[in-house]
Amino acid sequence: MDRDRARQALETYKEFFQEGLIKEADYEAKKREVLNELAKTILGTPLESAGSFHAQHQAEHVRDSAEIARLKEEERRKRDEAAAREAARAQKEREDHERRARLLDEERRLKELQAKQAASANVGARANFANLSLDEQLKAIMQQPDSPAAAVASPPRKIPKCVATLAQHTNYVFCLAVAGARLFSGSGDTTIKVWDLQTLKCIETLKEHTHSVYCFATNESLLISGAWDNLIKVWDARTSKCVRTLSGHSSYVSALAISGTNLYSGSWDKSIQKWDLGTGKVIATIVQESNGKYLGGHSNSVSALSVHKNMLVSGSYDSTLKVFSPDLLECKKTLQGHTNWVYSLATSNNKVFSGSRDQTIKAWTVDGLDSKPTASWEAHADYVTSLTTAGNTLYSGSMDHSIKAWDVNTHEHLYTLQGHTNNVYTLLAAYNSLYSGSWDKTIKIWQ
Repeated sequence: MDRDRARQALETYKEFFQEGLIKEADYEAKKREVLNELAKTILGTPLESAGSFHAQHQAEHVRDSAEIARLKEEERRKRDEAAAREAARAQKEREDHERRARLLDEERRLKELQAKQAASANVGARANFANLSLDEQLKAIMQQPDSPAAAVASPPRKIPKCVATLAQHTNYVFCLAVAGARLFSGSGDTTIKVWDLQTLKCIETLKEHTHSVYCFATNESLLISGAWDNLIKVWDARTSKCVRTLSGHSSYVSALAISGTNLYSGSWDKSIQKWDLGTGKVIATIVQESNGKYLGGHSNSVSALSVHKNMLVSGSYDSTLKVFSPDLLECKKTLQGHTNWVYSLATSNNKVFSGSRDQTIKAWTVDGLDSKPTASWEAHADYVTSLTTAGNTLYSGSMDHSIKAWDVNTHEHLYTLQGHTNNVYTLLAAYNSLYSGSWDKTIKIWQ
């Protein structure tokens, strides 16, 4: 682990601790883990074996502090530049919109003029037409081109509006899921709230977890929740009853995906586990290495999972995506391109999209040999923390508080939704609606 990655990890764990999302003991353990990894890189030995690490490297610490200050200033400058680029792009979009509006207006006026000219010309033609025989009239009509009015125009793309805001959680909203006529929301307040989609009222609050509820997965009858108490809970989505608790990870459960009767779970312990939902037993586990043997797993926390084309795709804080066989026995390939943590995944047709702390979205194909992205674009002025797809639209949520819509084929920016006052951490498209959950403790519904 280099100094940059160590600094990023320490900053993030500090933020989580200050926000009360992780316990002090977990925070100290994570700091120790990062320092050990850094000591291996710099000293060639773990911190526990390095002796008086602090005393021996005090001068280097001073230099590192100066370097950290410089890097922070560089990061601030890059953020300012990104914000300026975003403002310039928004201005260009406005100018393009105005230019298209002018062109459409000119085209409309031209068509009106042409219609008037055609009407004048048809006055004499109609008089002559009336003098033709029925066969000659039919022949004349068949030879006419189709009327422009007969063509079916594509409807204009509708920009969703916020139709409701749900505010019952007392901490960050981390995850959302829909099953039947119910919306489920998981939060840093340790609860799962159940909402009636007809009345938009909170009808139940589930309190089985003892720490932040961080991720969901659903099928027709089950809701699966993963939390920072290291546990996975299986719920009957119709009755909201917890029917099983799965224990196997040694750190926070941070990602879930269902495939048939199997469940995949990812964790801050860097592993991915495959579970049989019928028995509640672990079928397989993938890690980076075991007993000195490389197994193909991730080298940092697993942050996102998605089942795509009978393969499991994972995203990680090690900045990579990995593609696994469904039995987890083989890592088919590692997808590299992001320069910082991967936060989110979404799929559409033959594509997998990833959102990252490097502020970009990248598009990938997972069934070929290529391990590089097929497309990449700077999407937001801050971390891209959530992705979801609906039809031909890809939605992204960010720490810049915005939601953006993109064409899944051309990657063209379609529109931006504003409304949240903090990080948009989770997105869900269902029932012709878009649901967004934020660190402002609210859920918004867009239609």
